[in-house]
Amino acid sequence: MSSEAVAIPIPRMVAGDTAERRRAARLPNPASQGPDRRTRRLVDISPFGCGLEVAEAAYYQAGQFVQLNFEEALTIRAIVRWTGETRLGLEFTRPLASAEIEAALTPGVSIGFNRL
Repeated sequence: MSSEAVAIPIPRMVAGDTAERRRAARLPNPASQGPDRRTRRLVDISPFGCGLEVAEAAYYQAGQFVQLNFEEALTIRAIVRWTGETRLGLEFTRPLASAEIEAALTPGVSIGFNRL
């Protein structure tokens, strides 16, 4: 896989349109497909939310507010929408711009994750 950045158009959606949010393009995180298994791993991301793999998933509940920090590039608040054994589905409190998604997908970026 090439390490070159690829621009992918992300459709603009109306913030309140739930049906459109569900159909929003989800971009896989290429860094998450390697052998490196960190405590926190971004699985996929869209303008409206992301999938996150975390070792401590059992400590989170649907409806809980959290904050994600992608190093100094991006800080965003989100709501836990679903939980699994090691994964969380998060909905951002505001849509992300394309540049913010690119910042979150930067290879090697560490993810800070806190309950609010």
